[in-house]
Amino acid sequence: MVVVINEELLLENSVSVADLGEGDLQRLGFQRTKAYSYRTDGEGNVYSSEGEAVRDEELEALVRVENYRVSVVLLEELSWNSTEQVDIFPDGHTHNLQGEVGSCTRKSHKNEGKEGGDRFRWGREQKFTCGTWRYAKCKHCGYKYWVRVPCSNEYCPQCGKPNSLYHRRLYHQISYVLFHMFSLRGALGYLVITCTEELREKWKDPNEMRKFMRGLRRKLKDLGLWPALYRWHWAGDRSRRWYPHLNLVFPLGYVDKEKLERLRRYLERRKGIKIIHYQYKRSLKKLLHLARYVSRPTWIMQDEVSPERFKGFKKWGVWGKELLGIKGRIKTIVDERKSEEFWLAFGVLVGYMVARKRNKSNWEGGDLDELVKKFLDVSKEIVGEKDAEKLRRIWESGGGVEWRVRKIVERVLKIRGWPELRELPSFVVLNGRCIGCFQKLKWKWRKSPFISSSYRVYKLGLGVWVLVDKEVEDEEFPF
Repeated sequence: MVVVINEELLLENSVSVADLGEGDLQRLGFQRTKAYSYRTDGEGNVYSSEGEAVRDEELEALVRVENYRVSVVLLEELSWNSTEQVDIFPDGHTHNLQGEVGSCTRKSHKNEGKEGGDRFRWGREQKFTCGTWRYAKCKHCGYKYWVRVPCSNEYCPQCGKPNSLYHRRLYHQISYVLFHMFSLRGALGYLVITCTEELREKWKDPNEMRKFMRGLRRKLKDLGLWPALYRWHWAGDRSRRWYPHLNLVFPLGYVDKEKLERLRRYLERRKGIKIIHYQYKRSLKKLLHLARYVSRPTWIMQDEVSPERFKGFKKWGVWGKELLGIKGRIKTIVDERKSEEFWLAFGVLVGYMVARKRNKSNWEGGDLDELVKKFLDVSKEIVGEKDAEKLRRIWESGGGVEWRVRKIVERVLKIRGWPELRELPSFVVLNGRCIGCFQKLKWKWRKSPFISSSYRVYKLGLGVWVLVDKEVEDEEFPF
């Protein structure tokens, strides 16, 4: 049984740009503007018209506000991620090792992860001039899709900025790994290995850094600091100097001071590194903060080293990923779905929840009732038979539709973990399927998207749009 989304469901799960406040518009990268169009009648007379529109920097297009709608799930995600990134682990347990091992103290790091105040919020000062586009038209239902594909080079002037599409895609990959780690121990350990003044020149050679990584990997495994996610940052926030430092994340909480001291002695004896910093926190919210900070691009924050030297150098990865149940290439949360149908239906359910919360309107049966039944039919593969049966019992327990759907959504979020709630249902499009009929899409590459007044535009997620033909073209305002 295939779950599909018709335009009625798209309307229910989206908000018109005309109804958005300035805060939402700013986070989305939209600018209100006036647009003008001109047309000529049969006698050669020229007529002009004026209308309200928004300029979407990411879409690189001007769209009339009445024709543009945004997924309520995406808006909810933006509101979750708009918290200022100042402290990675505020009020967390911290080890600072410099010379002698100190005691476990509480410390607040107000400058870590801070990128100029409000600039470190998704949707602020973003530019979308790099990369290319994928385009597909479904032959069965007529939906058209545009997907933005960034170049994903950290030295790119656009992808290398915080909040870029590349940053957000990498954030999704890293948060996916960190969630697997968190599910093992209920905590995350965060270790930073700094670069000394003496090492800065030596570490301009990527081969020297590879040697360092090989030795460090063996030592971490011997100490039981395993598995580990690593990510290189290339500069700090205070200067334009070359300052590589290594971020490491483990599925651990408190680590014995003697074990950290052994690691410090190894680093000091082999590399002359005397300072390492370790802290941990037991919070899913802080997991997302850490994923966003660790995934930030930093190459263009320094001027001393050319990117040509580090072509082919692996800037992030996971050691021991088989222990996390991850096989092969680490994909984004979007790519790793086991069942697109399940998450497509769940995305619509979440959309109904968010839409009701925003609009404070009553629920209606009909399509929603049928959607839940389809959702329950495809849920076993993802949540398992026992949890699927619990979801079914919730649905059959009576009560209003609103209460039952809310309980099902809460139950699934508890089972799967809410950090996986990312850009639903746009992942179906990114997996190459139409949300209208679930048929496979055939992608073509394009230099830029084409948007006309004959389509209603829906922004499903970051870098994902669907266009639905309105059937009647607006002759008075054709842009």
